[in-house]
Parts: sequence; structure tokens; C-alpha cells
Amino acid sequence: MKPSPTAVSSALARGARVGRGGPPRGMSARWTAALAEVPLFSGLGKRQLRAIARIAEQVRVQPGAMVVYRTHAGEAVFVILEGTATVRTPAGAEHTLTAGDSFGEIAVIDGRPRSAAVRADSELLLMVIGRRPFPQLLDDEPSVARAIIVELAGRVRRLEAEAASAANETSGT
Repeated sequence: MKPSPTAVSSALARGARVGRGGPPRGMSARWTAALAEVPLFSGLGKRQLRAIARIAEQVRVQPGAMVVYRTHAGEAVFVILEGTATVRTPAGAEHTLTAGDSFGEIAVIDGRPRSAAVRADSELLLMVIGRRPFPQLLDDEPSVARAIIVELAGRVRRLEAEAASAANETSGT
């Protein structure tokens, strides 16, 4: 059975983009600044951030629309430029995302099913970085690949430290 489309996948399939790849005229600095706030890209210089912005697309999503479903394969990373959205985990926890937040970072790398669902609370203006052009960017810009590896290694170390701390609390030490 084919998965239900999301607002973003439908918009991209229709070609109903606000722009045709890369930042709209006059938005390059805003997109570069937004990407600099994404932990996966925060260690990059302006040249590398501009390279990422050039492969991104801008999509507008209506309030109440599903941006991603939990069980769908991850095909993009999203940066919220305007609006709010709610992330819901399988355990039922909910978190609000606002302008400047991102989600789907790992999915752009491995394409595996998403671990949470995201629904638009208000109209969203999203920067969408698709999984298809990303490998070519990594080939063309090895410093981007290195920065991502460093960020992911940091995440692993933080998770290991949190797990060790939780284990110590559980054992009473």
C-alpha cells in the first residue's frame, strides 16, 4: 500500500513551490542564517551554507496539514522559516517547533522511516533540503560531510553520557 502523501510531498510533486530551488530573490542571507542555526550545519562557513541553500526549495504548508508522517521514509530535512508546527512522538509526547527550528536532519542522510510526525499549527514557510541532491553536495563540498560527521559524533557522545548518567541514577551511585 502506498503511503498517504504529505502537504510537502504533494506540493513538490505538483511543482507548487514558492521558488524553483535555491532561495527566492533577496532571501539568500535569511536562508544562510537559518541554516547556520541548524545543529547539523552550524559548524559550516557561509560558502558551504550558501551551497546547501542552493539545493533547497521553499514550500508553503497550510495550517492543519501533515508535514511528515512517522512511518514515511525520510526524504528531506526541513527548516521552519515562518510559522509553528507540532511534533508528536510514538510515545505521545508533543513538542512545538517555531521559526528557526529544524527537523528531519538524520533522514536526509539515511532515508529511514521517521521517528515522529509533524503537523502544521499555522501556515508554515519551509526550507526543504531534499535527500536526492544532498549526496552530490557532500561529494562537491567535503567540508560539509566532515562537519556533519563531527555533529553526529557529538550527538552519540551526548547520548552515551546521558545513558551512563541514567544508569548511575538507577543503580544508586
